Amino acid sequence: MKRAELIELGDLFFDSLRRHDASVLPWAPGAGFSENGVVLTPGATLWLTTDEAPVYRRDVCSSGGDGLAIQSVVIENGRPVLVNARFRVDRSGQLDELELIVVRDNTGPFGPERLVGATALDVPPVAEPISDAELCEIANGYFNAIEADDGDLVRFTADMTRLENGVGTVNQDSFDGQFYDSETASYSASQQLDNGMFGYITRVRGRRFHTVDVDRGLVGATVFFDHRGDVLSALGKDGQTRDTPENRRMPNSVLLGFVFTIRDRAIAHVEGVYTYVPFGMHGCW
Repeated sequence: MKRAELIELGDLFFDSLRRHDASVLPWAPGAGFSENGVVLTPGATLWLTTDEAPVYRRDVCSSGGDGLAIQSVVIENGRPVLVNARFRVDRSGQLDELELIVVRDNTGPFGPERLVGATALDVPPVAEPISDAELCEIANGYFNAIEADDGDLVRFTADMTRLENGVGTVNQDSFDGQFYDSETASYSASQQLDNGMFGYITRVRGRRFHTVDVDRGLVGATVFFDHRGDVLSALGKDGQTRDTPENRRMPNSVLLGFVFTIRDRAIAHVEGVYTYVPFGMHGCW
């Protein structure tokens, strides 16, 4: 499918939510649908509860024409919720897979209301595109760095930014959310990695780089972070030991949907949404 056709598929998805009618979508025979790692029948969850959609939206269109990833916010029963959507289409243009990560609440950063009405980051085509394999390798460096607590394993631009569940969490002048404080949120992403802030993340697994826009340097990815619950502190490269926050001292995993913006072979922006799931839960795709 062409880029415009993939965007139209996203339009149709949100139209189906507003109309509370999943049959609006061009489902392929035997198509699969899941929300938060659970296989469901199309027409459940958001098709029953959406009031308005979308109030924020950012698209990644696969250069191969077979996929679309969207970061968005919709209004569900009067409240904004974050929705990461992954679409896969077959050769005939029918929808073969639809995977949703819906974040309705969170014990960490959570601010979907901050995105309501916001203009998504404008990402024009890059002057010198690089291959989809290299783009995925650069994005994967982010996960390697988190797993190893080593900022040297990933390259960021000097002005790199990150949104976690709608909240800015690097290079911030101030911070009023959970998990981070004004000091840690003021760090660069490399400093956070080197300081052991993510030492409680004991494994990064199920890495899928499913939607790559070569022309715009965008990568859509889905992954699990595991928290064993026994890492109560971590030693940073600066020699300081930092305690793990209380809400990270329990066994659980998180299912995350990311969009990476890559410029000059470095990560310029990370936009991720995540929701908690049972420890060790496996994906259904």
